[in-house]
Amino acid sequence: MAAHSPQGREELSAPRAPLPEATGCPTLTGEADRLPRFCCADLPALNTLIHQWLLPKPAVSRVPSRIVMDQPKPDAGLPV
Repeated sequence: MAAHSPQGREELSAPRAPLPEATGCPTLTGEADRLPRFCCADLPALNTLIHQWLLPKPAVSRVPSRIVMDQPKPDAGLPV
């Protein structure tokens, strides 16, 4: 995040994000403040999401990305 203001945090809250691609956005400790997860149809869709929705937001300082190439084991529920 570029700014750690209440407005910046509110702006990046995934549950309020009007994006069907958004699947989660936990808050982190360490270098990154948030870990937004998106599921896009293809790379052009991801590019559009990053450049038209994320980067224009004043609270966003940068958008490093990681692309899942394969998922041999699906996400499991928590054992609670």
